[in-house]
Amino acid sequence: GISEIIDEGMKLPHTTMRSPYGPDTLCLEICGKQFALFDLSAEWDFYNVKSVPELSFRLRDRHITINPAFHMNKTHWNSVDIHSFPIHVHAAILRHAYMQTLKGLPKKTRIALFGSLEEFEHQYSASILRLESILLDIMEDHILNDHNKQEYPPMHTAEHIVNGEMARRLSLIH
Repeated sequence: GISEIIDEGMKLPHTTMRSPYGPDTLCLEICGKQFALFDLSAEWDFYNVKSVPELSFRLRDRHITINPAFHMNKTHWNSVDIHSFPIHVHAAILRHAYMQTLKGLPKKTRIALFGSLEEFEHQYSASILRLESILLDIMEDHILNDHNKQEYPPMHTAEHIVNGEMARRLSLIH
């Protein structure tokens, strides 16, 4: 449930939580910058997370339970259904959101947290690859999002999806 997902986010180093929008909304932050928002009222079955735009679009293409974020910048944020994935997938989604938020912080902050910019870049890239790899592993549950059929017409055919997945899998192997 939502508490397990929040617990996964709180395992990330230097993560803090607060409720700047009232008692029913919990934000996870790193250095005062939000990377995930949760509804605590149980009115909504999703949470919002930050993401690199290109990855956001790919995730939305592949999974009906990942959508443009509710009440957020839809280029940089996704809404993820709480019940859609096992906890390790939510942990990978949160780790990527955390790393994406860190990428926007000053270089000196990233160096202080990771020891060097190279180490940060390595972990940032690894967070993207890990998330894509985990989500590829659960593709048998894939349902194309109707919203994206209209926005990205080439992705609506099974042939394009299969070809894209084969190319992505091969690129992860090499």
